[in-house]
Amino acid sequence: MFEALGFQKQSEAERMLINLVTDDSKQVITSLQLNQLASLTYHEKSIAGGRVIYEQMLDVLEKVFKNPVDVSVLTMRKSLLVFRHLLLFGVDALVFPARTLQPLIASIEQNYNTAVMAQQATGATGFLMRLKGGAVDEGGPCRDEARAINVLLSNTEALRFERNTKADPNSLVPVGSQTQVGFITDEARYAILQRRMEHARKVELKSNLAKSESSFGGGYNSKDGRAVVGA
Repeated sequence: MFEALGFQKQSEAERMLINLVTDDSKQVITSLQLNQLASLTYHEKSIAGGRVIYEQMLDVLEKVFKNPVDVSVLTMRKSLLVFRHLLLFGVDALVFPARTLQPLIASIEQNYNTAVMAQQATGATGFLMRLKGGAVDEGGPCRDEARAINVLLSNTEALRFERNTKADPNSLVPVGSQTQVGFITDEARYAILQRRMEHARKVELKSNLAKSESSFGGGYNSKDGRAVVGA
């Protein structure tokens, strides 16, 4: 997808960011992953040289923001999340060039409506969007995220205050945790809930069977606590 948008060669930092935001199977982002991206912005250049790393990352995110019809809703949402995280935890030098993306963020806040986009899109892109349920607007979370970013970009003092408040006095960027969720989709949250419910059901069934085995003739204890005679 990014080759089509003009990214023929990618640095290690770009590949890391692209893989995270464009892979729709990745529905959970940990705080560790977000902070790893932020920490990379403090390196001047990639190992291979070339552009400053934070510029590379901003270029990737700009490609997403400029082409909302060509990327998935999840890619857009994760890209906005990463952009806000870089604004708050990335190197100071990143803030000024990040502000040049404000018109794109404002456009997402005002216009990112997947139902409208599906109707306006033509050719194969429009057909696929409508086939995937384009008549339903799924852009609300992206507009909300863009609105929060726009507030920061519109107020230099507010952004500075947020950066200072969230700064870790012991390191450039908080380390984060592989078990601490920084982002999760509703689908992934539902899947986790289903697994927990299934686990609880199995534990309850095992507990009931254990009770029946430990009390000869006691029968089976049903879910409401009543004994079933003869069970």
